[in-house]
Amino acid sequence: KAFEKQNQQVLDLEKLEVVSYQNGLSKVYIHDSYTQIIFRVRDDQGYPVEDYDLIFTAGDEDSANLLPHGFCIDSQRNTINREVLTFYVNFDLLKGTEKLQHHEQWVREQIPPTTKLGFKILPRPNHGFVRYLPCLHEASEVIVELAMKPNATVMVDVVLQRVVSGNLFETIALLDGRTPKGHKGSFKSITPSQTIILGPPAHLE
Repeated sequence: KAFEKQNQQVLDLEKLEVVSYQNGLSKVYIHDSYTQIIFRVRDDQGYPVEDYDLIFTAGDEDSANLLPHGFCIDSQRNTINREVLTFYVNFDLLKGTEKLQHHEQWVREQIPPTTKLGFKILPRPNHGFVRYLPCLHEASEVIVELAMKPNATVMVDVVLQRVVSGNLFETIALLDGRTPKGHKGSFKSITPSQTIILGPPAHLE
């Protein structure tokens, strides 16, 4: 407790940094706390899912438009394990901040806290005979409390559900014992059936 209190005092003292230049001008830099969130996405068979979009959402409307401006300063995909995506998120902006002032100048307006946070993972392929179902975690207080830690790294394991169309593989009797040719032997007109083969449900770890 004593260390945390002392650490917070140092963070408060170093919140604003003023840099003066030779031309007489100066610039104020804000040093916020950040959270590093690492997402690792795999399917229910344990195979990596490398092609997906991840969208953060917030608020009662579960919308990406309700996130504070500048809350995510960077994102990086692992060059070796491409199913791993890392975000650098501004913890202070999400938790909300008071007005920041340097002398007579307002550096930043008051920012209300983001009380509900969620995310959507939209994998590809999302259609066809073999595809993935999306992972939708509605914005809630749970993500804010579990994932948002100042100056810390949080790992989120996501397991997506892969579905296989029931007519991916079929056997039919041959006419006259011969393999059909031409359009009769083509599979281009066959579309995925409504029947699907499911694996274990998607979940978070």
